Amino acid sequence: MDRSGRVVILLTVIFCRTVLTKIVPSNEIAEATVKHLASIESGVPRVVFYKLYGGDSLDETIRSPQLEHVSRLVISCGFDTGIIGHLPLEPTLIVMQGEVIWCINQIGKSLQAFKSSTKEYDLHVATRREKLILFPMVVLMFFITNAYSTILISLLIDRPANYPILTLENLVESGVRIKTNQRTYRYLRKHHILGDLLVVSNESVFNMDLEHAHVVVRETAEHVLPMYYDSTNRMFRYNIMDQTLNMAIYMFRLSRRSDLLEVLQFVCHALIESGIRDVFKSKVDHFARQLPTDENDEELHFADLTLPWMALLCGLSGAGAALVVELVLSWALAHWRPIVKRLKFCLRSPQAKTAGVNHLQPGCGQSTEEVGSDLSF
Repeated sequence: MDRSGRVVILLTVIFCRTVLTKIVPSNEIAEATVKHLASIESGVPRVVFYKLYGGDSLDETIRSPQLEHVSRLVISCGFDTGIIGHLPLEPTLIVMQGEVIWCINQIGKSLQAFKSSTKEYDLHVATRREKLILFPMVVLMFFITNAYSTILISLLIDRPANYPILTLENLVESGVRIKTNQRTYRYLRKHHILGDLLVVSNESVFNMDLEHAHVVVRETAEHVLPMYYDSTNRMFRYNIMDQTLNMAIYMFRLSRRSDLLEVLQFVCHALIESGIRDVFKSKVDHFARQLPTDENDEELHFADLTLPWMALLCGLSGAGAALVVELVLSWALAHWRPIVKRLKFCLRSPQAKTAGVNHLQPGCGQSTEEVGSDLSF
């Protein structure tokens, strides 16, 4: 089998291994694999990726003496990533067994057998029809990328400097009031610094008013902060403070044989014996039942994507119109060219006009005998 006829066989025996064994015996699969590998010429490299299982049929297949002339590489899913650079680019046969989903991403990046087969076009060698189709798309992508690249680069290299509020003292001095949910953060009412700055509100962290401070979990605030960048004033309207107001107890669900059981065993016993875990659980359940429903969710509608869809539609319409025009012209030239040639052939010559002879060529509405009689006359 030559290189152009590469064969890629994926034997992914994951969930349907029992069914596959009942339909086709394992020894027949192994025998067919051996015959196929042995029939391939030895000059072409081939690779075998599989996860080893003791006493498996594929294990016996790979170690078969019939494959002495076959170049093969046997690895498991937990292989070293440094071996990827030594893998052949065009394998003849790929045999996978077991849970290959976890290792297919690493293996597939270095093999051309798993790459996309989409044809890459070159405008320098493309035909006229391909140019008419691809050129509007190239122009459309050029305008789209250039319309936003300048703005993004300017925001990245020239960010404004703003006065950060990092401590509670800075917050009090700035005069900014704090919006918070009194049901969730009830302990803030008795805070010695923030107690007089609180404003009762049920606003979501994704819909803040850009005027008040908000009490948010630190992990959530780190993901929400980029949403509140003011491009007009070129500054962040919110900043995460370094000071933490409260600490919470996290609960981890561990398996019975987890390595963290011994590490967290003392902490778990201390929390249970002191009653802190029960008190915390009762407060969490009480707060969860009293949380209001958020009705300020924003959804992305189809109307928000009108401009991108219009730009894409214009580009595709131009390419389609050019394609239709070219097809119509090619069809018209193919059908009307013989008629035009026949009309030119039937025209009288200048010598016939001078002599006053009705000179017609054969095939222009008269037979050869009629034309001969006219000429003899």
